[in-house]
Amino acid sequence: MKEGFHLDTADFFDKFVLKSAEMYKKYIEVLIKDAKDKKVALHILRFEDLLEKPCDVLGDAFKFILKTDSIAGKNIERRI
Repeated sequence: MKEGFHLDTADFFDKFVLKSAEMYKKYIEVLIKDAKDKKVALHILRFEDLLEKPCDVLGDAFKFILKTDSIAGKNIERRI
């Protein structure tokens, strides 16, 4: 790869990133709408939150998966 490649392709890269982000946003909107319309439970887990507070995020995810209000005292709580 030649030096300065990123400068030669900056316009393409910007368009690609913007288009990808736009498509992903539409996908999430459709996913949420479909879940609401069909009354399907949906739990959104953000990677940023997982990095920032992994125990809380995983705890919430497992409460959702196990359909319970609390995982206190359960084996899964000890393993998080």
